[in-house]
Amino acid sequence: MGVDGTIVQAARLVRYRSHQGGNILSEEHTMSAAEPEEVIPQSIYLAQTTTQFDLAVIVNAICQQTIEPTRERRVPKRISNKLRPLLKGGERPDYEGHDIYPEILIDILRLQGIVQLTPPLVPDGKDAYEPGEKLAWWQGLDMVQQTYSLINVWLTQRGWPDLAGINFDPWDFYGWNYSTGRDKLLECLRGYTPERWYPISSLLDDLWKKHPSAIRPQSVQKYNMSYGETRRQSWLDHEGEIYTGMLFSTLNELGIVSVGYQEEGDDEPRNPDTFQLSTFGAAILSLMQKPATSYTPPEHNHRTLIVQPNFELLLLEPDFPTLYKVLPFTVVHQIDVASRLTLTRASVLRAVDRGVKINNILATLEENSQKELPQNVVYTLKDWVKDYKEVRISQVYLLEVDSEEIADAICNASKLHKQFSAEELRRVAPCLIAVDSSINVLSLKRLLEKENIAVRVSDNLLQRLNARGKTYGTSR
Repeated sequence: MGVDGTIVQAARLVRYRSHQGGNILSEEHTMSAAEPEEVIPQSIYLAQTTTQFDLAVIVNAICQQTIEPTRERRVPKRISNKLRPLLKGGERPDYEGHDIYPEILIDILRLQGIVQLTPPLVPDGKDAYEPGEKLAWWQGLDMVQQTYSLINVWLTQRGWPDLAGINFDPWDFYGWNYSTGRDKLLECLRGYTPERWYPISSLLDDLWKKHPSAIRPQSVQKYNMSYGETRRQSWLDHEGEIYTGMLFSTLNELGIVSVGYQEEGDDEPRNPDTFQLSTFGAAILSLMQKPATSYTPPEHNHRTLIVQPNFELLLLEPDFPTLYKVLPFTVVHQIDVASRLTLTRASVLRAVDRGVKINNILATLEENSQKELPQNVVYTLKDWVKDYKEVRISQVYLLEVDSEEIADAICNASKLHKQFSAEELRRVAPCLIAVDSSINVLSLKRLLEKENIAVRVSDNLLQRLNARGKTYGTSR
């Protein structure tokens, strides 16, 4: 899903409350020239960390249900219809006008290894989204750290598209460099004073004077004009509308800028007139000029979770580390400045099925709850998993030997110990040894022969291997 197909001429903006992060600024943010007179807009869309909240919704959905993307890599419609009302971000239409915002969020998470697309267990099965290896890392980040990471993803990935201004004229996208344009936009934003309103036209003037070819380099421009008014107007119709769209879509939804309108308008779509760099946004932009290790998260020594007797969980402030701890075993109703989730039998058993122990669930709730857990919640959670049963399926080679002495020799063989862990080579009976099947049969045969143990491969295994066209299995 490329950025080109998702730039549109209209954008739907949503009002929401403002949430600003802590003060980590360490330098002055002042304009190099005289600042224009500040005019407070009549209609304001405050900066809000919408994207960060929406990513948590997606993580919960992937933990709590099986999402198998379609051939077009879309979330199935039945799931998307239930998921979309929980997401606050604006629509991102593709070429056919379909909203691909959920897929964009999943791609952002996949790029960072927070979720992954897992192949099916059987040949005719389907790929499915699963929690990734980096989820534990992401769970430990606060709002500032997550936003810092997301801004860096946005700077480099075309698959994270912005909306464009309503006057945008999409005539040719070949060779356009959105990554450079985004970088130059942030560079200019650093020069503006936080919490002060500016005309968007002044920001566009800065970009035109300093970086006129950031998005559309000279080498791909198909017109030959001098740096005059004609070319400037063409730039405003194209690059200017793209920059405006970045402000009111992605940067507004990341909490970096607020946007405003000078007049209360009708229902006709129009571009915002003004923007304001938030304190939170200025802090993030300042942090990006320093090593990531220069930021020290504030000490988190207070409990923010409220566990109610009706199994509802409340977070009355944005506490991402606590939120992500409970996402794997809860159902989300709302994730925002205040979040609301619920413990259900299905959500808890789903987490247990993924390997989360009931004692760990209870410990997580106890460690983060403001008060002692309601006794009915504790008893009910334990009762839900009381009859839970599971079995582990693994594929192994089974070594059958004639005596326990030969089995001892194989289990104690130095060459096998170097090749296999205790989990991969284990004795399951006095004369039976299970060996992980990720090694090919030929390599296993050679290892045993080096220990002076003759090897015979059973006929049924040879038949299966020959049917695959690989007599000795697959390479490790």
